[in-house]
Amino acid sequence: MIKSVVSWISVKVGWNYSIDSAVRNAVMKVVTDDKFLGKEQVKNLEKEYCGYFGRKYAIAVSSATAGLHCAVLASNIGPGDEVIAPPNTDWAISIASYTQALHQSSAT
Repeated sequence: MIKSVVSWISVKVGWNYSIDSAVRNAVMKVVTDDKFLGKEQVKNLEKEYCGYFGRKYAIAVSSATAGLHCAVLASNIGPGDEVIAPPNTDWAISIASYTQALHQSSAT
């Protein structure tokens, strides 16, 4: 039997924990406010994102899966449409496409 030893490493080594106080305060404001969804902080983030990337609209979402679902909705994919995804992809794109097709087919 081969025994192996896994050495634990400290993630603190080589990591600079100094965070600007303005960034720390902004993060703490969001973390401690349980009513931040759709409020000032999120709207400001979306506005700054639009400005940074030169876009008219931005939507903050809770996860990459939610983002994929929004992208599928915006693409207006419907029943009979072909969605091509790479073979090594997350299942979320397939689920988002399938859900959208089901939604559109049940609406007609």
